[in-house]
Amino acid sequence: MVWREQTCWCVTGEVVVWEQVVYKFEFSVAVTCSSWISLLSSSSPVPRITRQPPTNQPTPKPTTTHNIHQPNTCCSFAKGPMHTIAQRINAVSAVATTTIIFLVAGIALIGLFEKPVFEPARVEISDVEVLWGHDRRDHFDRRDREWTNFRFAVEADLRPIFRYNTKQIFVYLVADYSTPEFPSNEVVLWDRIIRNPRDAKINLSGARNKYAFKHIGGSFKDVNATYTLHYNLMPKVGALTWGIAGQTKSSVPFPPVNYRKPLNR
Repeated sequence: MVWREQTCWCVTGEVVVWEQVVYKFEFSVAVTCSSWISLLSSSSPVPRITRQPPTNQPTPKPTTTHNIHQPNTCCSFAKGPMHTIAQRINAVSAVATTTIIFLVAGIALIGLFEKPVFEPARVEISDVEVLWGHDRRDHFDRRDREWTNFRFAVEADLRPIFRYNTKQIFVYLVADYSTPEFPSNEVVLWDRIIRNPRDAKINLSGARNKYAFKHIGGSFKDVNATYTLHYNLMPKVGALTWGIAGQTKSSVPFPPVNYRKPLNR
């Protein structure tokens, strides 16, 4: 009797078929118990058990066949073009992200070297007075002390500062002064946020200081201050930049304290 076994291996989309033939030989033994006894008693030789040799067949060789119904997907990504939508989206997004990163970095670097050119702002201070009492705009210091109020006028055109990368501009008025106890003092007294070029042209007249003005040393006696209009440029992409839009032509002295006039703030 003959059994035939078939084994298949899948290598890179190809099917290798190996036919293996297993032969089973039958041993012809026609001996019964009685014949064994007769054989032992007789003088004839004992029959030998023989087997039939297999037929002379050539050694089977592996055959290679290609499966036309199964595509060769093992090396399709490395050798062939992309086939899926996910692979195409991945490639396009990678190129787009790299391009955007380099573009943003270039815009940020260009913004560092671009210096805005505009006419200096006009800043004038008037009606400076030093009063005694408590200013309700200061929620932390409830003590009676010297407070300064004044009026100011600002005329500035900051539209040239607005460029393609400008998000907004923060403008603020600062009083700079020095005393023997505190050599350097800067106090922000007014500010404004400009979000579009239409509002970048500032024209104020007779405006009051927005925030309370007090000296950390307690007294404004024999102190002069210079008022400067600063701006802070906030870009869409890149680093913040600061600059000076204008300042008073000379320092402004503080008058003596007026104890008679109440501080109605």
